[in-house]
Amino acid sequence: MSTVTTPQLHISFDFAERLLHQLHAAAQETGEKSFLEAAAALQAEVDRQTQTVQPEH
Repeated sequence: MSTVTTPQLHISFDFAERLLHQLHAAAQETGEKSFLEAAAALQAEVDRQTQTVQPEH
């Protein structure tokens, strides 16, 4: 699996936050670690985009 990072691939932070909550809920319900791994990867990407995209105040 590879990660593609292009300017066109930005996702909304609201969508990412909802998806994170769903992934964590699914992980708790099923005990499936891949959900937590997916959530961690998504969180890392959101953090990366937040640092590079947000204007400084």
